[in-house]
Amino acid sequence: MPVANAKSAAVGSTLPGGKQTEAALDHRSEQVQEFILALACSAVMVVIFWSDLVLGGSLIGGDVFTYFMPQKQVLADALKEGEWALWNPYVGFGYPALAESQTGSLYLPNLILYRCFSVSSAYAINQLLHYFVAFAGAWLFARRIGISTLASLFASLVFVYSWFPPRICLEWAIIGGAYFPLAFWCAECWLQTAKWRYPLGLSFLLALQLTAGHFNLAFIELVCVTVYAGLRLSVLSVATANHHDQSGAQFPTHRLTLACGLLVAILCGFLLALPQLIPSWELKHLSQRGQANWLANTAYGHCPPLGLTQMIAPWAWYQPGLDLDGAIQSPSLMGVSAGTNKVEAHLYFGIIPFWLSVLGCASGLIWPRGNRAWIICGLSLAFLALAYCTAYPLFIMRLLPVFSFFSGPARWGMVAGWLIALAAAAECDRWRTRLGEFWWRGALALIAGLTIYDLGTVSQLVTYAFPIANSPIDYRDKSEVRALLLKEGPATRLLAPGQNLPATLGVPTCPVYLGIGPQQYFEPDFLAINTALKKLNDPASTSTDGQTPQQDIANWMASTACTHWLTFNEVPNSKECFELAWVGFDQFLSRAWGRTEEPLYLYRLRDKYRLPLWQGPPASGQARVIGRTTNSITVEVSCQQAGDIILPELAYPGWSMYLDGQLTPTTSSKAGYRQATVPSGQHLLYWRFEPFSFEGFRYLSAMVVVLMIVAAIAIAIRSPHSF
Repeated sequence: MPVANAKSAAVGSTLPGGKQTEAALDHRSEQVQEFILALACSAVMVVIFWSDLVLGGSLIGGDVFTYFMPQKQVLADALKEGEWALWNPYVGFGYPALAESQTGSLYLPNLILYRCFSVSSAYAINQLLHYFVAFAGAWLFARRIGISTLASLFASLVFVYSWFPPRICLEWAIIGGAYFPLAFWCAECWLQTAKWRYPLGLSFLLALQLTAGHFNLAFIELVCVTVYAGLRLSVLSVATANHHDQSGAQFPTHRLTLACGLLVAILCGFLLALPQLIPSWELKHLSQRGQANWLANTAYGHCPPLGLTQMIAPWAWYQPGLDLDGAIQSPSLMGVSAGTNKVEAHLYFGIIPFWLSVLGCASGLIWPRGNRAWIICGLSLAFLALAYCTAYPLFIMRLLPVFSFFSGPARWGMVAGWLIALAAAAECDRWRTRLGEFWWRGALALIAGLTIYDLGTVSQLVTYAFPIANSPIDYRDKSEVRALLLKEGPATRLLAPGQNLPATLGVPTCPVYLGIGPQQYFEPDFLAINTALKKLNDPASTSTDGQTPQQDIANWMASTACTHWLTFNEVPNSKECFELAWVGFDQFLSRAWGRTEEPLYLYRLRDKYRLPLWQGPPASGQARVIGRTTNSITVEVSCQQAGDIILPELAYPGWSMYLDGQLTPTTSSKAGYRQATVPSGQHLLYWRFEPFSFEGFRYLSAMVVVLMIVAAIAIAIRSPHSF
């Protein structure tokens, strides 16, 4: 794969006077026209693949409503309250939304979109925007390394619309992946031109990507860009722009300067993202991923070795009616002993692009054309990426820092898709002179059309999420269950199926569904509700102490301060513990669950099971929750003597309590709830989430922004040609 010289820097360099300026302007105009074409094609591809979303539709299925929509609703509510979405109070006993990261509490596009649009519209627009950016970024890099304009469009098509559309149910995929080609472009521009605006851009791009959350693809990107830069400064450094002194001799420190520039850019990107990274690092040590048994989960989301045959024999995999989830987990595929699914294991990049890349690599090795080093390096990296997808290298790699944090080894397949896309586009260019311009363009258009059909068909067979005209979340404010629970007061907590979906109602909900969450949610006592719910379907079931499943559920609800229970079916023999509060069709939940013909049942836990906030003698005082926002909760206390308050909310680092406006120390109960000692009298207890991991480091991040801007201005003034 040949690398273009720095044409924009070289144009007109040997032409005198005004002709140099005219040539440079002509070249700049040509570049702008090409880029406009790329943007137009990017928009067209978005319309082709996501026409339903472009026309105002939304997504449903997979993790869209069980994981992402509840988070985005909290973000939208916090923005309307004029606050940062630092805490999510509606999943379990709450968790740090900023630290968990997938809410994207600090991500600039989120802050704009979820403030200006409805949750369903913002969610769709955000995904479409990143598909648009990813396509343009891939085109920019392909052009930068010398691939022609039209072939670069083909490379963008293959990279963006092979790996990402099946993962539309995973919001982080395209949002994190959109920065991958842009990071490569910034790095390559820096290596070719040594202009400081590119490391500066790389820093801000990396910071943006990190604040979007779910750092797996960002980590993959950093590894790949670092390896690529190392190769470019060694075996692939032919076209790197060189600085020369007046005698024409190359500066001996030039490559070191380029390498240091990239390292400084990456470091600055991390410093800019500290308000996101430090809370996430803190949560990591307090979560299930900080436990020794997490290492066994890192192989989840792999692609078995024989599953890689999907790249060369798609007809054996992508058939209507075939159970892909069952097929990809078949023992005959020689996979490791860990779970996976059809989306995580998807590694299909189009049959034509794959064989084009194979043809290009083979012919380049047999008949060298000056790009053998590129081919060898590309093949080596593709092999390593695909090998990692099988999870077998994890037995060694997970002993290293960072590698032991992430699951989903098949996500490294994005790297293979990137290399295949570039190799296929380079091979298309090789046929340009052989076919002639007219026939070459026609052949490329035909190949692109067939590839669009191929990738679009496969993505629909693999994905878990599909577009719909009207999003259920648009009916949230019409929810009968929501209205009833909010009427009960801010102390209400719901036990419900559907993972985190009911949390969208704006009511704390159990149990929880978190990829990374506080360790308390993964303790046996909290998970015991799953066993009790399973036993409910067995009429002969009793617990070890002779209680019925209904009594076990009621006791668990009492211990977790759940006040209501939402079920899909009527609960038999429930009158001792529960009273039926409502039954019927819910405007939001029934649509989200697809239960248009079957009713939902809402039960209220009887008072004798309820956990009181006031822990002193019952006659000596009382306490009640009177207000709740995203990052705070207010409790009113009236007591005749001093006593303890136990608030059934997670006692996570960063929570401060104010007793009648005065900051007061608090403790944690044995169950991990917030506990405070209150003197006699009438009092207001105000808890607010104010983590230093955010409050302190955001000022440091702001200082870094100022220093970077000052440095950029200084370079631009002192040496305009190097900026």
